[in-house]
Amino acid sequence: MNEKDFEKCEICGADLIGIGPDSPLYCEKCIAEMEKLSMSPEKYKQYREIRETMGK
Repeated sequence: MNEKDFEKCEICGADLIGIGPDSPLYCEKCIAEMEKLSMSPEKYKQYREIRETMGK
């Protein structure tokens, strides 16, 4: 992994703003959705995958 790997959200791939050593690995949208649904990042990734699969 290099520095470029940390410039995108680990869940949706959106560009992250203000990258620094203490920056979150997720975008604001994903963080808000995880908090709203009370899900961990791992569970939220599974939720998004299922939602995308069922939406097709």
